[in-house]
Amino acid sequence: MSNKCDTRSPVASELHYVAGTMMIQFPDSAFTDAWDINAAGEIVGEYQDQTANPTIHGYLLTGGKYTSIDFPGAGLTWAFGINDRGEVVGFYLDSAGGQHAFLFRSHGQ
Repeated sequence: MSNKCDTRSPVASELHYVAGTMMIQFPDSAFTDAWDINAAGEIVGEYQDQTANPTIHGYLLTGGKYTSIDFPGAGLTWAFGINDRGEVVGFYLDSAGGQHAFLFRSHGQ
């Protein structure tokens, strides 16, 4: 089984996976990138909002519903991977610009 995220589009990601192709666009975002998909079809990535001071956020897309992932107190958050338990990994930048890894359990585990 092979899943591939094509992030060449400046606005949306095109996700190619065994069941077909889908476009991914976080609502009201300037751009959206998809980085990983698990066996359940849950997708993670990043998007940039369209506020006066644009910010990068992580997201989880599951069952057609987007959930924004923002590490508390972080300036920027990226979500890069998801396993079959729904655990999301990524990193964030703190207010001093330091990078830190995080683990987000999407199913309340």
